[in-house]
Amino acid sequence: MKILVPVDNSEHSKVPVDALLMREWPNGTEIRILSVVDLIIHVGEAEQFIAPIVDRVKQRFPHATVDSAAIVGESKDIILEQSANWPADLVIMGARGRRGLARILLGSVSQTVLLYGSCSTQIARRPGGSTDWNLERVLVAIDNSDHSRKAIEWVSKLPWPKSAEIKLIGVLNPLANGHADGFSALYKSNSAEKKLKAIEDTKEFLVHSAEKLNQSITNKTTTQVLEGSPGEQILKEASEWDAQLIVMGCRGHGGLTKLWLGSVSQEVVLQAPCPVEVIRNT
Repeated sequence: MKILVPVDNSEHSKVPVDALLMREWPNGTEIRILSVVDLIIHVGEAEQFIAPIVDRVKQRFPHATVDSAAIVGESKDIILEQSANWPADLVIMGARGRRGLARILLGSVSQTVLLYGSCSTQIARRPGGSTDWNLERVLVAIDNSDHSRKAIEWVSKLPWPKSAEIKLIGVLNPLANGHADGFSALYKSNSAEKKLKAIEDTKEFLVHSAEKLNQSITNKTTTQVLEGSPGEQILKEASEWDAQLIVMGCRGHGGLTKLWLGSVSQEVVLQAPCPVEVIRNT
């Protein structure tokens, strides 16, 4: 696995670095700490503040390959180029912005990487704003789709703390048209028969996914079917269950330059109380 962590010399950059350090990663992982500066005269300064971050990462992950880069350019462009050309499997970004202002909750750089990035992205936040950062509860929001299968595959290949609980949830949206966002692939009809079938299909997919995880990881995996607006239900469950990480798939449009986030993914990323890992189906 290759992980790209863009940083700058700010308090904000401590969050994605901490998000990296609090996790376990597969053997052989490669980690790159990246700083983008606007002028060449600032490269030396960037290399200086990167150096202690690299030392911390090397100490935390002695079996990983850790390097760094300080590059002159536009942050959005350089991060996208690095993630595509290296290539990265995951970019860990901070959520810079003012809570309560929805669309500008994410900084423009983070939002651009989410929308245009070629790999999976984590938007890092301290769960609940806490200074203590544990990984005891991982919420995985899925449906019966290819991008959700990719999310399950992603979770199954990562090492998790033995004490961590993993909860798989599927959300039934009775108002969905079947094409909205993957999490809403249900039925226009509200008939009891079709509703029951939707519930059974969702339960079956959740159970099958849980069995797959149980074969590859030893963590306790539970499942739950919810009903309502998918974004709202995912956020509500994350808050009530006190999730410390949300993992979800991302529906992209193959062949287009821009890989659009689905509306549910955007809603969750913008408003989640904890880090959100959006998995690309690449």
